[in-house]
Amino acid sequence: MLWAKHTATNLGIRVLASGAARLCEMAFEDVKVDFHDHDTVGTPLGKDAILRDIGRSHGEVKSLFRNYDVIVDTTSGDSFTDIYSPRRLTVMAYAHRAALKAGVPLVLAPQTIGPFNTHYGRVLARASIRGATRVYARDSESVRYAAALGRRPDALSSDLVFALPPLPKAAMRSGVYLNVSGLLWRSNPHVDHSVYRHAVLEASRAISAMGHQLTLFPHVLRTTVSREDDVTAVEEAAEALNGEVSVFIPQSLEDVRSHLNSAAVVIGARMHACLNALSVGTPALAWAYSRKFAPLLEDLDWSASVDLRSSGDVVEQTTAFIEDLDRWTMRAPSVRLRAVESIERVARDLAEAV
Repeated sequence: MLWAKHTATNLGIRVLASGAARLCEMAFEDVKVDFHDHDTVGTPLGKDAILRDIGRSHGEVKSLFRNYDVIVDTTSGDSFTDIYSPRRLTVMAYAHRAALKAGVPLVLAPQTIGPFNTHYGRVLARASIRGATRVYARDSESVRYAAALGRRPDALSSDLVFALPPLPKAAMRSGVYLNVSGLLWRSNPHVDHSVYRHAVLEASRAISAMGHQLTLFPHVLRTTVSREDDVTAVEEAAEALNGEVSVFIPQSLEDVRSHLNSAAVVIGARMHACLNALSVGTPALAWAYSRKFAPLLEDLDWSASVDLRSSGDVVEQTTAFIEDLDRWTMRAPSVRLRAVESIERVARDLAEAV
């Protein structure tokens, strides 16, 4: 399993690791799954190892891959694109090429495909999807995008968070949980960070004024190698609000899912914060910063999304969503049922193909 691991500080990556492993267990008998990521100790997937692997039939990467019956690539859910960096896409595309050169079946797990805004990105993407044994998309827009590159995905799925076992229904749901994204809290290529900060603070004040208990929480835990963790953003937001909100710092994936299971509603700019909530039956409002949000949610018949890139009334739309919460709460359980059906369809297809 590539680009997902259970110990990632990004809880969305932990979701992908657990969900992808569960997908393999559904498809194959007696399966053993190993996880490999950029910084996994002993894993030759770093830049230097890849450079040593190029042109060598028994290089480090190819030799690693020959130990396996199948390579399943999650691309961290949304990294099969060139919007983050050419280097990131290059490393992932090289892993695809190495799997094919090693003669091992390559499966692109349910994920966002695209966008590819550069000629270089489109060339890499086209080679990867055409060479893969199976390609699965997690939204209809990705299906169309892949088809335009020359390979229609073999099945449409939803996000792998819905492969996780359901939690017992909470005896009572209460409180509003707001995920503050460290990715957007500081200067970034997606949205104006000052506008995002203003929206977080004003929405927090508005929600509290409505009489709701508000809890700020991260979905990417503290890290020493990146400034994009959510914990610092949560702390700074809480300080700006004079400590008049609660703060919850998850200790594990199980911890955050348990808390979201007891929340009345979740609001978040980290997509997996929202999907984690929906997977346990809690209504969620996505603050979207890229095209990966809306198509996935629309396929699940869930239209609760605010586009941070274009909406000028984020706070108003957020309070309107909360005012209509009873309707959204009634609809939320159906999201999981629809998503699980799609995951089961992919598992059946994978079992037949590999």
